[in-house]
Amino acid sequence: MWASIALATAVVAFFQFCRNVLQLRRNKAKAEKTGLPVFWIPWTTYGSLSFLNPLIVQVASLIPFISKLKCIRLLDREMSWTALREMEDEYGDIFMIVSPYNITIKISNAELISQVATHRTGFIKPTAGYKVVDICGPSILTTEGEAWKRHKTITGSAFSEKSNRLVFEETLKQTAGMINFWQTQDDNNNKVFTVENPAGDYATLSFNVICGAGFGIPQTWPGEDEITISRTAVPGFSNLLPGTGHTMTLGECLQRLLPNILYLFICPLWLLKQSPFKWMSNIYTCYEECINYFDELVEHARTVGESGRETMNLIGLMLKGSEKVPQNTEPSHSKNAQLSKKEITGNAFIFMFAGHETSANGIHFSLLLLAMYPHEQLRTQADIDRIVGDMSPSIWNYQTHMPRLYNSMVGAVLNEQLRLIPAIPNIPKRSVGDQLVQVDGREFTIPENTFVHLNVVGANRNPRNWPKVTSHITGKDNDMADFVPERWLSKDRVIVSEEKVKDGITDELETASFETYSSTSLVKPPNGAYIPFSLGHRACPGRRFAQVEITAVLSAILQKYTVELDVSAWASDEEVAEMTDEEKRELYYEAVIEAEKVIRRSSQIITLKLSKGDKVPLRFVERGSERFAGIV
Repeated sequence: MWASIALATAVVAFFQFCRNVLQLRRNKAKAEKTGLPVFWIPWTTYGSLSFLNPLIVQVASLIPFISKLKCIRLLDREMSWTALREMEDEYGDIFMIVSPYNITIKISNAELISQVATHRTGFIKPTAGYKVVDICGPSILTTEGEAWKRHKTITGSAFSEKSNRLVFEETLKQTAGMINFWQTQDDNNNKVFTVENPAGDYATLSFNVICGAGFGIPQTWPGEDEITISRTAVPGFSNLLPGTGHTMTLGECLQRLLPNILYLFICPLWLLKQSPFKWMSNIYTCYEECINYFDELVEHARTVGESGRETMNLIGLMLKGSEKVPQNTEPSHSKNAQLSKKEITGNAFIFMFAGHETSANGIHFSLLLLAMYPHEQLRTQADIDRIVGDMSPSIWNYQTHMPRLYNSMVGAVLNEQLRLIPAIPNIPKRSVGDQLVQVDGREFTIPENTFVHLNVVGANRNPRNWPKVTSHITGKDNDMADFVPERWLSKDRVIVSEEKVKDGITDELETASFETYSSTSLVKPPNGAYIPFSLGHRACPGRRFAQVEITAVLSAILQKYTVELDVSAWASDEEVAEMTDEEKRELYYEAVIEAEKVIRRSSQIITLKLSKGDKVPLRFVERGSERFAGIV
């Protein structure tokens, strides 16, 4: 009996092997017709089976000669980040990867990226890979075609110039709350304070901003007075106490759920719920709490209507927008149909998740890079001084100050950070039918049903797209790996006067007065060369939200404080005080090297962030009391 089972298994395995070999040869032949470099791998690069790739790569890494094989290295789903432009520098900015299961094209070429991203019907979002974030329902992120148009039509009005102003004001308020919170911790004071793991606090700040500005449920920081809390808190949505019937706050729920969200995709809910392992049942509890909270948010918006405090009213606009259009018997296929309650909660979840995850990472990496490059921080502070002086952030004006801050070194720092460390390393697409494209004057056809990876990291660091400048750090013939915010500044730029900037630009997202095309604006790279927010009709709808929030946080902090790497792991404050300038320089350089290692270990679950357990402590010093300024 066992022999028969073994024989049957061997026969099935043999036929499957033969089938895979034949399909691999077919896919390879299709890919070779493009004239591009073609590499084969034994496994898929996209779809549910690709979640096994990290395990395969990890096992292969234990065997040195196997781990170096291209067919194994190309299985790494984070290769764009873990192997910065290694393949591109050797084989070019476009190459094909084939397996028995699919064909993938990897693109870091700006010309082709622009063609793919702006072709509405030829290259679409492979929505199956986004189901992991559909936990509350379908959304603008996870739909395509007519269904996406329906979501876009109803949600688009939420992202406006009025919304940008609300985000600016709420961010300045929350930044003040975060600084006050830091100053009261441990041995900190209002002149010098060390933050061991600032990433968590940036996430809290960004969560508070989207809650207050986007959903009308303002949040407070621990230690704020009870009068402030009672005036601003919305019952059931406080970040200090769980709502009725809940075991955790909304913030705690999201904080625990997001790092484990993949388990909702690969494990049945009943298994998570009934699992004897506490960590699995905890994931289900977070999921259940999340679903209930967002249902309650929708009901809260329905009850309050437009009578509450001034906000972006994200849910209210979806409810109102749905009421204005005719109901359709097949809403998922009609661009004029109403959004169902499940779709409204799905969009609410995406807006809250994306609205704080991306911004928090941008704040974190921007301040970290400024701490690592003190001379760039000094230039940024000089621009802030010229624009707002010692004016309290509580009276900054969005229309007056946001355009000037964004089009200064502050915006340059934000853009440069996103160029080096984008939130999403790859943007996936899928070809619908054979697609004829042209690159450098040569035409070729991308085969039907090819998975397209727009390599965000590879494109952002492509030396073809930027002025060629020798790196003063590495000595290479380009500085694409260096943190150089000045590359975003126009050579003939000026810091504009106090007058409000009235002329803005309009794209497919929303109008923003702070982005201008003039001698005062930031440099605009070639189309497709800089894509941290994607581009075209599927560009991130919350791009301006993130730009406004990060600009406001950086400006408010750097106006009063200088951020340094915490060197206490190597020397005490007393020891630093006794050091010569050369000794301080060597000490700080050691801290910079360690910070670079931690950044390079960053990994992606949903967005790219420091790996679990990693941190880079920062020290915030009142300006004028720096220990390393002018030395490093």
